[in-house]
Amino acid sequence: MSIFSQLLSEYMKQKKIQTYRLAQYCGYDRGNMYKIINGKRNPPGKEFVEKVAGYMHLTPLEKTKLYEAYQISIVGYDIYYRRKAVLEFLTEVDAGRELDFALQPIRAEQGFEMEDKTFMLLEGRHAVRSALMYMTADETHQSEGHIRMLLQPETDFLASILAMCSNSGIQTRVDHIFCLDDTNKATGKDKNYNLTCLKNILPLYHYNYEYQTWYYYGYIPGQNQMFALFPYMVLTSGYACILTADLKKGYLTKEPKMLKMLSEIFENCHSHASRFASLADSANHAAEQMAFLSATFSERSTGYSLQMEPCFMPVLTKETLQKYVRKDLPGREIFLVQLQDYTRQLAKQKMIYICSMEGILRFLQNGRIPEIPSVSDRIQIVKALLAPERATRLRILKNSIGNTETPVYLYITPKTGTLRLPLATDQMVNLQIQETGMLEAFYDFCENLDEEMFYSFEEAEQIVEEKMKAGDWKTE
Repeated sequence: MSIFSQLLSEYMKQKKIQTYRLAQYCGYDRGNMYKIINGKRNPPGKEFVEKVAGYMHLTPLEKTKLYEAYQISIVGYDIYYRRKAVLEFLTEVDAGRELDFALQPIRAEQGFEMEDKTFMLLEGRHAVRSALMYMTADETHQSEGHIRMLLQPETDFLASILAMCSNSGIQTRVDHIFCLDDTNKATGKDKNYNLTCLKNILPLYHYNYEYQTWYYYGYIPGQNQMFALFPYMVLTSGYACILTADLKKGYLTKEPKMLKMLSEIFENCHSHASRFASLADSANHAAEQMAFLSATFSERSTGYSLQMEPCFMPVLTKETLQKYVRKDLPGREIFLVQLQDYTRQLAKQKMIYICSMEGILRFLQNGRIPEIPSVSDRIQIVKALLAPERATRLRILKNSIGNTETPVYLYITPKTGTLRLPLATDQMVNLQIQETGMLEAFYDFCENLDEEMFYSFEEAEQIVEEKMKAGDWKTE
């Protein structure tokens, strides 16, 4: 039996529903209804599920569970929960999230002392946390500090320590290696583990570190805590700390020979690890961004641009660019040529743009781009966005995914991907997604968004036209 048929049978039994009456109400043959109830045939569609829920007087929660079971029966358990995990990630992620700590630099001598010992046993989470803060704070005050970590980013434990030790005056290099789930499947109803890792490292780009991430595939160390012994390690120039999987016990040392040996072990692991995500240099510079995104969509395969605020670059005319690019910008003429070339590239690429109606209306109301204060120009740009020739390349969501105040920008093809996320400093983080399972998860999500989530092109045109007629648009 399928998960849908099992749940349907359970509801029918609880509510004493007769198969014949249910089939009659749904306009369905009784024989085929028996096949659905017995799991020999999938339900014919969402309309059928709606009718079943209505006839049985299901509560909102019961209806949600039945509809979820229907989706699982259609696409499969793993695919359903993988897509759900991506949706939750895009809804919840916030790279600019500030952790609840005072971010003044702290010094190594605060709250912990190793005295003259060359090693120290650590018992309990408090001792482990104090030791990591001690060695991290010490390293962030070195002129060429370097922190190396073999540690899973499963909780805020790591982020909180790095946040508290962040030194705004010195940028410390951090190389972080962690294990990814090699099954590329959701286990039960858990979120996708690899996406959780990505979500948990994003706040670390907010602080003053040269933060680099690396991954390998395998069994997650924390899943075998009893037999994992000391799977985690943190190294600085002066200290090494090895830790149990539950982070409750550890060993801190500053003995030179031990540091040398553990450093060699880390470098060997590093040589076998692959880059997880890359922080683009000068991500807030327009020319760098153009080069970055052009590289993402340099292939012939279809790509997706998912951002709640619509991408206007493909419809900006030469005249608009000439009008609004700052007159005092150094190298302005060269930059204008680059912009025009970039817009032509976008027009040629096999890209499908996904945005939300809320994003379009926000632009009309407030002007997403401060350099375009003219209401009439904003209206013309939106009209160009909704031109008939773009109908096959533009999809407009009825409801936004995530927070439009701190939007996530996703650009994805089957072979490469980019996540752009805003920081609290008004800068952008560009992350190149290179892990194959994550690429597949993001691409599959964009490719299989439910049609019911979108307006038809005609509906979108009508809504925008009505708003334009009735709108009291602001001039910046």
